Amino acid sequence: MLPVEYFGIAAGTLSTAAFIPQAYAIFVSGESDQLSLKTYVTLLIALSVWCVYGVMLPDGYGIALLVTNGIQTCIVLFIVVLIVRHKIQYHNDCAAWNNLGNGFV
Repeated sequence: MLPVEYFGIAAGTLSTAAFIPQAYAIFVSGESDQLSLKTYVTLLIALSVWCVYGVMLPDGYGIALLVTNGIQTCIVLFIVVLIVRHKIQYHNDCAAWNNLGNGFV
């Protein structure tokens, strides 16, 4: 392994670790209303493109890139799913709340 690859692994590990507290906080608290779905979807697309780029690099040079971005893609996908799930739940709760008064005039 080339010395420069160690920097790639270190950068990938740190940037991957940066998403874990956010995913954990959303999972535990059930709150994601302060997060931008557009931002996370854009990040998901970007990470997916990085994974494709890592596959396209010759002679296994993109393995660190592929592994770390692959893990990040999974974490960000998890966050996107939680944001969407919470938005759907919020929408359903609001609809149910608004329907409570429909028969009481």
